[in-house]
Amino acid sequence: MAKQLLLTIGLLDTIIFNEARWEDLLKNPSKVASAKIEKRVGLLKEDEQDETARFSPKEKSGKEDDRYMINPHFENLLSKKGHWFLFKKEDQSPYQLGEIIIAIAAHEVRHRIQYRLQVELFSPETVTGNQLLDSIIKSAEKDMSRGWRIINAEDKEKEFDALVIEKITGEIVGAVNSDLGSIAEIIKSTTIDEIKEKIELLQ
Repeated sequence: MAKQLLLTIGLLDTIIFNEARWEDLLKNPSKVASAKIEKRVGLLKEDEQDETARFSPKEKSGKEDDRYMINPHFENLLSKKGHWFLFKKEDQSPYQLGEIIIAIAAHEVRHRIQYRLQVELFSPETVTGNQLLDSIIKSAEKDMSRGWRIINAEDKEKEFDALVIEKITGEIVGAVNSDLGSIAEIIKSTTIDEIKEKIELLQ
């Protein structure tokens, strides 16, 4: 499962930051994604494996490039900690493994978007007028209130925004039949109105 998560992060990152077309990546996703992301991936250390994955910007890591750190045993973590994916979608249907992986990948790639582009962030006060999106925002607010290890206010704002994107992705993966091109369009959106418009096209 960790390899699948790594591949999905690689594909999304490649589509967004290397302007690759999803249709082209479908021909050989493993080769293209691994080549593009090879310098930006690593494994979390044993004492850090209370997370599924983590984005580490080069400014904080001291590395030459941004990094994605993956928990090689993240599926065990999900079952132990009762991650929100193990519950239900907004319509009470269960999440599938593919939806879990794509949504976690979307969360981490959204963090890179936050650092590299000027992005309007979701907040608990955001109201869009879209029933599904507003419900997801409220759900994210509940998750954050349950206790996250946040270092400072800036991290909290970024984490909330990425959590909303994660939940949006988990909801719509089935609707777009795992089309990572459509998922990438939402992740890289820089305004909330743009995200709302893209979601409504898929509903």
